[in-house]
Amino acid sequence: MKYVYQVLMLLGIFGISLFFFGSNMKEVTFHDNLETVEMKEAKFPIMKLVSKECTMNVLHGYNNNLDANLMRESMTPVGSNRTIRLVIDENGLVVRKINYQLHNVSDNQLVETGEILALEETKKGKAVNITLDTSMAQGKEYAFKVTATTDNGKKIHYYTRLKYYGDECYLKEKVDFIQNLHKASFQKNKAKEYAKYFETDGSTSNDNFAKVNIHSSEELYTWGNLKPEILTEVVPTIKEFNIETMAVELAYYVKADPGTGDEIYLVKEFYRIRYTQGGSYQLLKYDRTMEAVFDIKKTSVKKNQLKVGITQKNNMDFVVNEDNTKVSFVRERALWFYNIAENSAVQVFSFLNSNHDYEKSGYDQHDIRILDMDDEGNMNFMVFGYMNCGDYEGSVGIILYKYYANEKRVEEQVYIPLETTYQMLKEDLDSFSYVNKKNNYYFSIDNVIYNYNITAKKLNIIASDIKSENFFTVKESGYIIWQDVNNIKDAKEIHILDLEDEKERIIKAQDGETVRILGTIDKNMIYGFGRVSDLTEGSDGNDIIPLYRLEIADSKGNVLKKYNEKNIYVTGAKVEGNIVKLDRVKKKKKDGKQVFEKISSDSILNKENNTSKAVRLTRRVTNVGLSEYYIALPGNNPMTGEPKESKSLCTVITENRTLRLNPKDSQIEKYYVYAQGGILKSYANPAAAILAADEAMGVVVNNSNQIIWERGGKYKNNTIGGLTKIKSDTRLTSINACVQMILKQNNIQISTNELSQKKKSAYKILKENLKEKAINLTGCNLDEVLYYVSGGRGVLAMEHSSKAVLLTGYNESTVTMYDPDTGKEQQMTLEKADKMFKDAGYVFLSYLP
Repeated sequence: MKYVYQVLMLLGIFGISLFFFGSNMKEVTFHDNLETVEMKEAKFPIMKLVSKECTMNVLHGYNNNLDANLMRESMTPVGSNRTIRLVIDENGLVVRKINYQLHNVSDNQLVETGEILALEETKKGKAVNITLDTSMAQGKEYAFKVTATTDNGKKIHYYTRLKYYGDECYLKEKVDFIQNLHKASFQKNKAKEYAKYFETDGSTSNDNFAKVNIHSSEELYTWGNLKPEILTEVVPTIKEFNIETMAVELAYYVKADPGTGDEIYLVKEFYRIRYTQGGSYQLLKYDRTMEAVFDIKKTSVKKNQLKVGITQKNNMDFVVNEDNTKVSFVRERALWFYNIAENSAVQVFSFLNSNHDYEKSGYDQHDIRILDMDDEGNMNFMVFGYMNCGDYEGSVGIILYKYYANEKRVEEQVYIPLETTYQMLKEDLDSFSYVNKKNNYYFSIDNVIYNYNITAKKLNIIASDIKSENFFTVKESGYIIWQDVNNIKDAKEIHILDLEDEKERIIKAQDGETVRILGTIDKNMIYGFGRVSDLTEGSDGNDIIPLYRLEIADSKGNVLKKYNEKNIYVTGAKVEGNIVKLDRVKKKKKDGKQVFEKISSDSILNKENNTSKAVRLTRRVTNVGLSEYYIALPGNNPMTGEPKESKSLCTVITENRTLRLNPKDSQIEKYYVYAQGGILKSYANPAAAILAADEAMGVVVNNSNQIIWERGGKYKNNTIGGLTKIKSDTRLTSINACVQMILKQNNIQISTNELSQKKKSAYKILKENLKEKAINLTGCNLDEVLYYVSGGRGVLAMEHSSKAVLLTGYNESTVTMYDPDTGKEQQMTLEKADKMFKDAGYVFLSYLP
């Protein structure tokens, strides 16, 4: 019993001790220590090129060893000595050696490489002369890559295009003329001398410095009463170069007082000029844009407005929380958060540092997109493009960030490095990006839809090879719609994915029918049904299935409205505001065949959403700044003084949050329009891209960065030599004879018997044999397709629905065409031929080199 009592006593003492210590011990909670820092400043060296005594083309360094063929940011003309000079601003680093590579653009073959260890010391930094051994073809583009190795072994890559024109390219004369035009805008007395080059005609508004062009007034061209002061060096970036023409961009920062104190602006000027021997100049295009850098200190307290300033972007998107007390917005690549109730502003993200190093940190090849904001002001946002500074300096990619409003800190969620350029990325990155409550990040890039679970770090591909016309998003309702087939006959389903509940719904066509997405309106989708039996071939060789019934439905598939009329079919739809405009055809019998004839358009009226916005943009006009814009805030929280300003800090991330996408060759062809200093837009249709490039005086390149069309890129006269002429007969139509001649040009033999048995269009036969080289130019005019004849490539042209000729030459006034029916060549004036081909629907087919 003695031992039993001892055990009971010990247990009692233990219980009393637990009670005593438990009631007197303080509760301690351990938190992870989050280290926050300011973003690191830009460190990479900057290079400038010198050719024929002209300094040009500021090159920014890339962290990745990219395919040199991808880069088309600048063009460097090369003289007969084939020597270019690099001037290097080391930016605090030490460059030990330079390596260079020269590639053929057409096939990406390496044609020359070299290394230079002895770098020259100059007042502006280090310099090196590079003399190329390769015999360069006149007018041919080469991809040029320079790699700088620093003293710590870091390799930084720089890219430009080279174009050889010997000593007759008049580079210096052209550059001097553009620089004089630029300088004259800051000197009113000298501007008179250059006024003759402009086409002032009153067709443009003269009340806004944000957009000045060749038609603007002399007063606007010379800055009116603004008196800007240039803050950075004005170095020309050559975008296009030919014997006669040249396109140049000038980008620089200025300081000016529009009446509310000094403000900073990014100014870009784009020139396209023609120069002929004897010193005659013609200004073909002039555009100048001006964008104010947002400054919270310029707030209009009395009117309860934040000043945006001079801008052409008068449709800014604002993200406002539910009770209208917080707003976020992006202005000139800076993300701002403003707490209306507390009158405090936070610069959430910007590469532009407090040292105002505009040339480096102010480089504008990136953008920011807000994905969402909750009631507390916490945001998901993404930065995409070239990273000016920080941990990813010199890389191109996408970074998804989370902003924590109460802590004023930014935390990286996902980093996606990409081997591309900002100009191509902004076209390949769809406007759709979404983070749901389960921490799943949805995004689409290069025709692939992804879902990435941020917590589990798991990537899923939802769909791939989705054409842009087959993919739509409805952000307001949080769902996406797509079709994953590219053959119109196989389009049997439409997929609808709710991004929050992650449930997929499918709209199916009945047997013998197809279904096609046409677009979205408000929060709803528009689609239509067609019958496979109604399939017809368009004049360009593409299949068409007119739609006999249209429906407008919500995200759950509930049909809200239908449109169908007897024998009336819809071939396309365009949404304008709350109206859906329909392109229509009517089914008829003609010569015993079923045809669809175009008829008048119709429209569907959708219920208009009249929701007024709590935060909006408003305009003011003054004598000095002219048109300036302000963000008008709700009146229930009037400002009592200048907003409190602060900057967010970046959370130090110790774990790897990199997501690498598998490289993929897209099966979808894409055509990029380069003009006015960058990519204006991309198209799936090459003819649409050429039309846009012609209007913008630019060039078109395909997925492989191969030039497929260039404004001003054809010779004045040209005749295709060595062409095998084929005459049509009872078994060989004129169309197939032209197809046979084009294939022979490409060393492809196809017999008359084989051609006569094919029940396919001319384009389909060319595509089958030439693969990606075949190109459909239907929709282009005669002058545009003569670019191909200039390159020695025959062009099939339809005179009418059943007769084709082959374009074989031209001069300044006539075009030469071979007629397979007569077996002879004939000449026709350009005007008469263009009208003939226009009446036939501008149907042209050719091929790429």
